[in-house]
Amino acid sequence: MFGKISSKPADDKRPRPDEADKLANLKVQRDKAAQQRDRAREKIASLQSHLGHLEPVATAGWKKFACYEDYWEDQRLHKAEYEAERAFEAALWARRDSFGTSARCGVCRADAVFEVDSQWADERGPAWREKMQCRTCGLNTRLRAALQFLLNVAPPHTKPKIYATEQVTAFFQQLKQAYPDAMGSEYLSDGTSKGSESAQGIRHEDVTSLTFEDESFDALLTFEVLEHVPDWGAAIREFARVLKPGGLFWASFPFDLAATKMLVRATVSPLGEIIHHQPPEYHGDPINADGCLCYQVFGWDVMDALRGAGLVHLDVYSVWNPSLGLIGRGLHFVAGRKAF
Repeated sequence: MFGKISSKPADDKRPRPDEADKLANLKVQRDKAAQQRDRAREKIASLQSHLGHLEPVATAGWKKFACYEDYWEDQRLHKAEYEAERAFEAALWARRDSFGTSARCGVCRADAVFEVDSQWADERGPAWREKMQCRTCGLNTRLRAALQFLLNVAPPHTKPKIYATEQVTAFFQQLKQAYPDAMGSEYLSDGTSKGSESAQGIRHEDVTSLTFEDESFDALLTFEVLEHVPDWGAAIREFARVLKPGGLFWASFPFDLAATKMLVRATVSPLGEIIHHQPPEYHGDPINADGCLCYQVFGWDVMDALRGAGLVHLDVYSVWNPSLGLIGRGLHFVAGRKAF
């Protein structure tokens, strides 16, 4: 009625002595691993509290390339994606001379209208990188991307000490709003001595021989400057010198990601004469209405030079995000840290 009752004793679930030792050792190893993870998290949190980590920004349209081969592999794998981006830009342009388009401004943190015109346009469309100017903050595509990145990796509440190689620009005005202690300068030719301010309150600095003390800044920002400096090697050595160990280097300049070597457009002779190796090309200058001569367009060999100056963890960041009004070719930036 009740079935057969077995006389075999129930299985003993207690571990045998040798198994108990193994379990005890496993628990010790897990505890050690947990402690190591906790210490690693504390170290990362400490670093991020000083100056944010770069990785979180590698979302929302951002890509990162460590080398020439990375770039070309990305081009191969995402060819259709890039073709779709160009098609989107062509449809938005629709061959109009000027127009406004709406998206969200990451600097204003609000919906905005961006102005586009035909200055510097070619058969492929507007100069998106230098256009798409926000009606509210006044920043173009490149500068909005630059500041959005900085706000992510160096949050204003951490109060980093920042130096920018510009001062009379809309970008610097926005930078000062976010980081009131930020410093900026321009290259002046009005007789103002280096490290001093002009009658208009503009600080004069020569990036090849900065007047700041060693290890003065948590972050150094330089956008569209290095191509105008004949002795750009001296400039990057100065940038590394004035950065604190672990400090952020954040830059943009004409960078041909498809080229391993720099294109030299002009040089300066020992007698101070400008020698043109390519047709002269002048870029806009907030100080000089005549513009500024472009001496070089950089290739991937610039990364070796930056490493030689003492910068590490160098990568090229590229972005394309139409929801933030960040579109167009050439939205490339170089980020790195000063070695400890």
